Amino acid sequence: MVGVFSRQWVEPLANVLKNLGSESAWVVHGSDGLDEITSAGPTHVAALENGTVAQLRDRAEDVGVARAMPEMLRGGDAEENARALLDVLKGKVARSATLRS
Repeated sequence: MVGVFSRQWVEPLANVLKNLGSESAWVVHGSDGLDEITSAGPTHVAALENGTVAQLRDRAEDVGVARAMPEMLRGGDAEENARALLDVLKGKVARSATLRS
């Protein structure tokens, strides 16, 4: 999986990966401007599978993830983010640290 900063590069990069010999890849761009899969809206995907690139539009709700507004995904300072990451690695869910209004 590779994220791109602009929707216009989703399909071209998937084709580049195909031409370079990749067998399977997803190139993604979040509709909220993120260069990754987003829960704030649809994610534009070019999926390379079996030598073919197909355009998809994934929504968080389609895979059981609740929709979130971009401001709810904002992190904190370095110390708070490090603590939240360690909690995730320990199997804890740090909802209060990651969901803000």
